[in-house]
Amino acid sequence: MDLRSNQLTGKIPIQICASMGNLVHLYLAGNYLSGEIPGSLAELPSIQTLSIVTTLADEIPAALGNLSSLLFLSLNDNMLSGVIPSSLGKLTSLIGLDMSQNMLSGTIPSSLGQLHRLSFLAMHYNNLSGLTPDPIWNISSLTLFFVTSNKLSGMLPTNAFDTLPHMQEVYMAYNMFHGNMPASVANASNISILSFAGNSFSGVVPPEIGRLRNLNRLELLETLLQAKEPNDWRFMTALTNCTNLQIVEMASCKFGGVLPDSVSNLSSLLVYFSIEDNTISGGIPKDIGNLISLESLLLSNNSLTGSLPSSFSMLRILHRLTLDNNNLSGSLPLTIGNLTQLTNLELCDNAFGGTIPSTLGNLTKLFDLKLSHNNFIGPIPAEIFSIPTLSKTLDVSHNNLEGSVPK
Repeated sequence: MDLRSNQLTGKIPIQICASMGNLVHLYLAGNYLSGEIPGSLAELPSIQTLSIVTTLADEIPAALGNLSSLLFLSLNDNMLSGVIPSSLGKLTSLIGLDMSQNMLSGTIPSSLGQLHRLSFLAMHYNNLSGLTPDPIWNISSLTLFFVTSNKLSGMLPTNAFDTLPHMQEVYMAYNMFHGNMPASVANASNISILSFAGNSFSGVVPPEIGRLRNLNRLELLETLLQAKEPNDWRFMTALTNCTNLQIVEMASCKFGGVLPDSVSNLSSLLVYFSIEDNTISGGIPKDIGNLISLESLLLSNNSLTGSLPSSFSMLRILHRLTLDNNNLSGSLPLTIGNLTQLTNLELCDNAFGGTIPSTLGNLTKLFDLKLSHNNFIGPIPAEIFSIPTLSKTLDVSHNNLEGSVPK
């Protein structure tokens, strides 16, 4: 029975169970149903798919654990509260379980570790707390694991990823996990998305991460992960083995020391690289222009020194470049005008000098240009004022500019 995406209101009638005992699929998503999930749904012995994505409140009935034929249970996007019933661990045929975006609390029941056919487990955007039970890490059939934005805590076991050969996407961001990032993550060799952001993970990123050859997205931002010595940056060199890598987010961590030259050898598919709000020193790797697919390069709020590498001119599809609040110096090369796809160029609060290149006028898609608090001299190029999209910010304050304002 498929009743999805209508304007249905009221409660789920308990009579549906008595009159349709042979029902195999029940889809109620995208309506305006209210009330509770009737426990009488447990009287549907043949049900394989139960999708109740609407506005139901109250708790998840423990009786749902009696649906021995159930393959897919979707209770997401409701207002369900209370705890996850341990009886759901009896649904040993279950392949997909989605309880995300509710108000569930308490701990994740260890009985879910008995779901040995489970491929998809989603519990994100709830109020779950406590540890992730060890049996969860033994569900070798898991491919997708979502627990983002809860209050889960504790350290991940060192062997957490040893028996997850099919895992593809891991979303554990914005919880309260702490301790080291387990090197065993490399044993889940099919991972394409790894999101550990917004936790208190500390120590160095294990270089074993470079064995994730299918890695596409790495989110480590807003953690306590660190690098101080060159040896701590070995993981960056290891990531050059991840030839499918497109997104690296490492902002607002404890990364320091010198950014290794191996950054320039990351995947040629890389489109987003953010390591802003750290304490990184030294120069920008001279061959950064090798990353020809980059659309966003965010390096602001560090302690970078030196001048802009000439290879920057190779980043022809770069949209956003933020280098503000560093100690960069030297003149801006005329070839910066080759970055014709730029929409945001933020170079303020550095020690750049010389004249502002007139080739900035080639950046006809630019709407945010920040050059303030530098040592630029000479006139403001008239070409800048001809940029048709420059409507958000033009800031050249606190320099040593002279001459008249271009008409």
